[in-house]
Amino acid sequence: MIEHFAEYGYLHLKNIVPKETIKTLWDFYNSTPYFDDPGDTPFRGPSNYRLENWDDLEKVDPIKSVDEEIQAIIEEHTGLELIATYNMGRVNTKGQKMQKHTDRVPCEISVTMPIAYSDWPWPICAHTSKGKKEFTLDVGDILIYKGCEIPHERNENRYSDITIQHYWHYIDKNSEVGAFCREFMEYPGWIGQNFMGNYESLVKTKNLPLPGEDFGRMYMEEMKKRAK
Repeated sequence: MIEHFAEYGYLHLKNIVPKETIKTLWDFYNSTPYFDDPGDTPFRGPSNYRLENWDDLEKVDPIKSVDEEIQAIIEEHTGLELIATYNMGRVNTKGQKMQKHTDRVPCEISVTMPIAYSDWPWPICAHTSKGKKEFTLDVGDILIYKGCEIPHERNENRYSDITIQHYWHYIDKNSEVGAFCREFMEYPGWIGQNFMGNYESLVKTKNLPLPGEDFGRMYMEEMKKRAK
């Protein structure tokens, strides 16, 4: 599995998440308010709900403890050492689609994990070096993929009235971005908050060691996207 992920950038792990963990997340979703976020990219279509305080979930239980559990699973099956950046939950409705995209810098390693479907699983498609692959994730499965490298999408949801998904994001501790975060950031955060601001301020004060062209390229691409 480690070799497969290193070469192709994805892993579909079946029935890997314990039922107790799914139940913990299910209870959390049923006790946490949602809000409708029609501008939430990359989703398009009818109502798309996110958990309240979604950008702060990694700091609270039970999400914090589950995050650690999921991270351990990923590290075991990929051979990577990871730094958790952020995670978020979405409740999607029938008729939605997820546009083809790649993830932001804090999502070097991304995980899609279904919590519940009202009917049938909503597949996710990944454009890998082995071609376009469609993954149908049952509850208990996860898909691990290199979020910044592998474009991914979901076709129109014709499968379930309600789909509950949780997304976990990490950076590789030993990548260029990971080395940068270990050197300068107590908590990497997501790119709309800590990551971008810290990088900018370090550049302005000329306290940034040369992180290499690849990181600079990713940063400038993100800046251009945000300016549109």
